[in-house]
Amino acid sequence: MIAEGRLRIATLNIWSLNEWEARRGAIVTWINRLKPDAIGLQRVSRTGSACQATWLGERTGMNVAFGGLHRPDGTLFGNAILSRMPIVDSEHRVLPNSLSKERRLCLRAALDTPRGPIQLYNTHLNYLFDEGYVREAQVVALSEFIAETYLQSCPAVLTGDFNAVPGSTEIRYLKGQASLDGGSFHLFDSYEAARPASLGFTWDNQNPYAAKNRVPDQRIDYIFVGVRTEDGTGQILDSNVAFDEPIAGTWPSDHYGVFTDIAFHLLGSADA
Repeated sequence: MIAEGRLRIATLNIWSLNEWEARRGAIVTWINRLKPDAIGLQRVSRTGSACQATWLGERTGMNVAFGGLHRPDGTLFGNAILSRMPIVDSEHRVLPNSLSKERRLCLRAALDTPRGPIQLYNTHLNYLFDEGYVREAQVVALSEFIAETYLQSCPAVLTGDFNAVPGSTEIRYLKGQASLDGGSFHLFDSYEAARPASLGFTWDNQNPYAAKNRVPDQRIDYIFVGVRTEDGTGQILDSNVAFDEPIAGTWPSDHYGVFTDIAFHLLGSADA
């Protein structure tokens, strides 16, 4: 049962199976430290005998939804949502992609709350620097998916690794500041709303796993939130970078994560 007053959402790209056995304990420690009510995970792998999301869910006491696409080696690769709330249903939608690299998807999970389901969406966009046009097509597909499935009881929440900086067309489109295909969309960037003067890098060369890739520091992982309800549910209370320190000398991933606290009220409990 989630507490009256606050809902904590987090996101983390878990870097698939790279050095998984060495890192996975650090991810569990971070999740248990943050105590999110739900977390979106990207780059999640499932083989015939094991699933990274299931392993994490078992050790954090969270319910699991997973959406994956087949790779040539037979494994499933995609996104997961872990939730302390019951997961009523889930589905995923395949996003447009280039022909040269693996496909991407968006996973939706309906999380049961006393005021109705919260729709949590979790995605991972194309990472190639010169394929911003692919990410643009992907965010249009994301907006269509959310518009088709979003319920009004709580604001929609979108988490993920977007592989795009705040000033990119892809991110500006999601914030209602750019149009694509003759249309526009709007969610709030929760980190920007809570910490407008902070850089908030989630790809940071202080992390030795990130430093190996020779990519400059940048903010590419986000939690977006819809407009709050009349009773204030969905109001952004705080947001910050997380998973940004090693545990016993081991970094949890090559990415840092993000957490966001939003207001949550039981129906009829908030002041008008």
